[in-house]
Amino acid sequence: MKKKNIDSVGQTFLLVTSIKMGVAYILLHPILQETNELITPEKSNFFLIFAEFLTIETVVTIRMLNKKQ
Repeated sequence: MKKKNIDSVGQTFLLVTSIKMGVAYILLHPILQETNELITPEKSNFFLIFAEFLTIETVVTIRMLNKKQ
């Protein structure tokens, strides 16, 4: 995407992240709806891993956008 249009990198990042979060939520909806325990390992693992990958993607996108052309 960067080679085609540098202005669209941020929008593409937001779109792909939103799609990934939607798919992850749909797949994990049954686990997230469990009410027998307040915080299960599955819930905490999901949010920790998602936050880690979101941080990595954000840093890479920022570096890509700030790189001198």
